[in-house]
Amino acid sequence: LEKVLQSPLYIVDTAKLEDVLRQLQQAKTHFAFVVDEHGGIEGIITLEDLLEEIVGDISDEHDEETNEQIHRQIDGSYILDGGLAIRDLNRRLELSLPVSEGYMTIAGFLMSEAGQILNEGETVPFNGHIFKVEKVDKRRILKIRMEKS
Repeated sequence: LEKVLQSPLYIVDTAKLEDVLRQLQQAKTHFAFVVDEHGGIEGIITLEDLLEEIVGDISDEHDEETNEQIHRQIDGSYILDGGLAIRDLNRRLELSLPVSEGYMTIAGFLMSEAGQILNEGETVPFNGHIFKVEKVDKRRILKIRMEKS
C-alpha cells in the first residue's frame, strides 16, 4: 500500500480557481483537501468541481447514480433517497442546504435539523421546503418527500 500512497494536496479556502487548477496540475492529482485559516479541513475539491464551475455540468457515472436517487413526482414534489449526498442534491436541484461535518446525506441533515431520530410521517420544514419522511427501516431513513411549503 505504501508504494501507491501519495501525500495529499491541501489548498486554502480563499484560493482562486485558476490557482487551484494550476496546483492540481502540478501535483498531478484530481482532488485536494480544502483548509480554513486555522488549518481545519473544510472539505474536498475535485478537478470535476472546478471544470464544472468553468463549463457547466459534466455528466458522468456518478451523476447517473444521483439521478436514480432523485425522482420528480407529477405534483412537483421529489422523492429522495435518504442516502443522497447533500452536495449532490444542492447541485442537481439548485438548493442551498447547509453542509456540515456532522452529516453528509439528506437523511443526516434532517435528523440534525430535527434533533432526533425521525419516524415515518414526520416532517421537517427548512428554507421554504417541507421534508416528509416516507419510509424508514429501523432508525434509517430510506425515502423522503420534498415539496415547497
